[in-house]
Amino acid sequence: MHIQLNGAPIESDSTPPYINTATNTAYVPLRVISEGMGQSVSWDKNKQQVTIQSNDGTVMTMTIGSTTAYVNGEAKILPSAPEMPFMRVMVPIRFVSEVLGATVNASAKDGATYVDISFKP
Repeated sequence: MHIQLNGAPIESDSTPPYINTATNTAYVPLRVISEGMGQSVSWDKNKQQVTIQSNDGTVMTMTIGSTTAYVNGEAKILPSAPEMPFMRVMVPIRFVSEVLGATVNASAKDGATYVDISFKP
């Protein structure tokens, strides 16, 4: 999978993005996408819960294994639950990106998936 943010390739330091074929959902390491967009991230190990706070004041909370996310306190249904393989939090890229105000376009070419994320900081 190839991911670009505002035209520049983004890379994961150790865990590559992947597609959950059961739900056809693209996953990316949380910090790669949220911090790439300039948002702050916190992790509650006991609750297995991640919180993203955007620069515009949006607060999103997701829990590993739960298909319910909270955006500014309002419950939203995720296409797939956040996962934690390899001790890295992986999140559905489209849901997280769009909640943070980005536009996501995905396409397939020559057997590869390309995801383009456009975001105005």
